[in-house]
Amino acid sequence: MPIEPSAKVWGALLHGASIYGDVEMGKFACDHLFEIEPEQTGNYIIMANLYSRYGRWEEAGKIRERMEEIGLQKIRGSSWIETSGRLREFIAKDMSNEMSDEIYALLDGLLGLMREEGYILQEELDFEL
Repeated sequence: MPIEPSAKVWGALLHGASIYGDVEMGKFACDHLFEIEPEQTGNYIIMANLYSRYGRWEEAGKIRERMEEIGLQKIRGSSWIETSGRLREFIAKDMSNEMSDEIYALLDGLLGLMREEGYILQEELDFEL
């Protein structure tokens, strides 16, 4: 008796497809994931980013439209860091800190230095300052 793959199996396949740029395999995995766990935002984001990476803008747009129809929103990324004995959370695109302008200027400068050294951002990170 064959065993039906779980969401974890399909998710691993989607992740691998994303890493190796296999759009068709990613779509195959996503078709199953959308059936099994239709409210899992990450699956939609990974697939939309995979389409976008290869210039398949119309398909990426359809994924985002589908998210909107279902009522799903991309969850902003965050990082936690302990500094001077205090735990601080940094949220993507957050401007609530009184020093946000200075923080983003510093990050922009660091990014410039990294580029000068040859560092190239990975498109799938969806990085924006």
